[in-house]
Amino acid sequence: MKIDISKQQYELLVKLIEYGMWVVDSENPDSANEDYREVEQTILAGAEEFAFSDIFHNEEQNLLEPSPVLQNDIFQILDSYEDMVFLDKFVYYMARKDIETENLTHNYNEEQYMERLMELEDYYHEQFERFGVAKVTIEE
Repeated sequence: MKIDISKQQYELLVKLIEYGMWVVDSENPDSANEDYREVEQTILAGAEEFAFSDIFHNEEQNLLEPSPVLQNDIFQILDSYEDMVFLDKFVYYMARKDIETENLTHNYNEEQYMERLMELEDYYHEQFERFGVAKVTIEE
């Protein structure tokens, strides 16, 4: 199959692949993830055809890789995504902890439980938007 894409689309495809490789590699850093790596290398090998200069050959690892400038762009997006996921999960777990404590005395039905859970998540999101993590404390 041949896919006809523009230089701009090629750049976006490279970024999408690198986002995916970050996830795949972080899932199991000890695995070579050869199937994914093969697709990545095939796409990166097309850089010359698109006159895309942000791909270079890493001699030491014998792999094609994004240039440091392109890697920086990719990591900015990944960092932002990881911050969002962290905050969403943290808020969810805090809300779950609170509602489990409340449920001991309120005995929520499923609908009430979900409604209260969303209220607590909204509350914690608002607190983090206002104060960041500055107010988070751990008590023993």
